[in-house]
Amino acid sequence: MKTFQLAQLVYDVTARFCDRYIDRRSRTHDQMVQAARSGVQNIAEGSVASGTSKKMELKLTNVAKASLAELRLDYEDFLRQRALPLWSPDDPRRKALVKARCKTADEVALWVAETARHRLKESDGLGESVSTQSIDATQSTESMQSIPSTQSIQSIESTQSTPAMESLESMRSIPSIPSMVSMPSIQSMASTQSMAPIQFIPSMLLIASIQSMTSMPSSRSMKSIQSTQSIQSTESMRSIESMRSILYQEVSANAALVLIEVASSLLDRQVTAQAAQFENEGGFTERLYRTRQAKRNNP
Repeated sequence: MKTFQLAQLVYDVTARFCDRYIDRRSRTHDQMVQAARSGVQNIAEGSVASGTSKKMELKLTNVAKASLAELRLDYEDFLRQRALPLWSPDDPRRKALVKARCKTADEVALWVAETARHRLKESDGLGESVSTQSIDATQSTESMQSIPSTQSIQSIESTQSTPAMESLESMRSIPSIPSMVSMPSIQSMASTQSMAPIQFIPSMLLIASIQSMTSMPSSRSMKSIQSTQSIQSTESMRSIESMRSILYQEVSANAALVLIEVASSLLDRQVTAQAAQFENEGGFTERLYRTRQAKRNNP
């Protein structure tokens, strides 16, 4: 019977859902599982009772329908209390699940996983521009941090008190050196001032080393940049995991609601057919009563 198979699928899916997303010590866990089980058991009992009484079959089928209605409210409460969206009747995912015709809880779980992955890919595509902007902002911040401050330059210059610097200061104290001087005049001037021409080379090297040192970021700034990047990566991983968990809860609950609605629709048809059959023919007890009455009236 199609109704029984679908109700059994709802029961299996609900048992997995409650074990994963609802605390086992909560009464809601037991109520949802028992409501799903009641739907399956009453359909089976009604089918067995149909051989002796259509009235009992009709009653048990209505009990199964009421149990699934209670279960549907529990799923809706789950979504509402966690601020998760309830799929609208025209949502394409509802039609996709019905079209998939899942027969086991494993197939439903695979469909939920594929739907959640597809949704994550869509959200990643929408967030590319935002992530690019955040990366640009991070790079600009890192470049600003790599520029040394004026105080660091002054501290570097103050620490470099070497004999070459002293020679450079002595050069600056030489009065009025012409701007265009030939190499012989430079050598003669160096000899008259008791200074070897070779002392000019360390001075220039010292200036170049100071400039290269001031252009590099300090170790503290590099550590701060690395720590900032690690914090940002950790936060992004946490946000992805939380989004994935929320999506799985949303898709799982809505998928169970779709299955419950389909089972309830089939039960509505079954109740209507059973009522018409009971009105026209009755069950075994009714037929037995009519047979006995006819035998009494016609001995």
